[in-house]
Amino acid sequence: MARRGDQSYSDPRPASAYVPYAASGAWGPSVDEWLEATAIEPVSAVTHSCGTKYSIGPRVCADVMWLCLLSGRTKGWVDEEESAFTLAPGDLLLVPARFEHHMRNTSGRPLELVSIHFHARAFGVVDAVALCGFPPVTPAGHAAPFMEISKRLAREYALQPPGWRRALGAGVMAGLVEILRRRGASPRATPDASSGKEFRRMLPAFEHIDRNLGNPELNVGEIARRVHMSEVNLRKKFARLVGTSPVRFVRARRIERACSLLRQTDRELKEISDACGFSDPAFFYKVFKAETGTTPTRYREGREV
Repeated sequence: MARRGDQSYSDPRPASAYVPYAASGAWGPSVDEWLEATAIEPVSAVTHSCGTKYSIGPRVCADVMWLCLLSGRTKGWVDEEESAFTLAPGDLLLVPARFEHHMRNTSGRPLELVSIHFHARAFGVVDAVALCGFPPVTPAGHAAPFMEISKRLAREYALQPPGWRRALGAGVMAGLVEILRRRGASPRATPDASSGKEFRRMLPAFEHIDRNLGNPELNVGEIARRVHMSEVNLRKKFARLVGTSPVRFVRARRIERACSLLRQTDRELKEISDACGFSDPAFFYKVFKAETGTTPTRYREGREV
């Protein structure tokens, strides 16, 4: 775990500088429960020097992207072109998984930034960043810690000392909590206690899927038996809890794993296709492009940011 002493900043703000939990009006009654049920799975954390013509997107990532600008200035948008933003040094951009986004250098000089990719899953399945409505941009403001946190996590990833994955996960979670305390949230769907219980009941199904993503024979009947329900009821549960069918959910999780392997390894595409449960590389290519908007090769070439 990251230690408090590893942080080289102190926060001089009074408690009133934070958004009051209950008074913000945007905090659902179960936000804290969902954060407690959220696990951070780090993918990468890298410092980049980018040229004057730097641009990304429009593109979609299968994981969450945290981008902190260290120098320069950029403009872009998340989800739709009408939601434009400008980033200055110290500002933090947070893009939920599977959200289209675009950004370009507008400073006329090289940029320096830290790009962190990770999954943040509540109950092992729901993207907590999208669910809790984190703002896409958090300005640097007074004594904002995001630049220092980002640099520290990039160093952790570069050196990869013992426990680096746990330290990265803890650092990302600390940053997410800091965002919520500063700016509140606008939940897209406020979960209630009953949905929390349903997710817990479904955990064996989600865990079985994750353990068997590399098995092309994984099927709905097998998943349903893990939670002792019929295939019809399983499909209803998936539609209610995650907004999609079991088949589409499995396909999306396979592409998430493929993205992680493309970012973190130099394995051949055929090997990655097999590891993610696609027995036909051509079908893997087709599904990957449909899910991400790009090809596996182009995704790997752009993995630096």
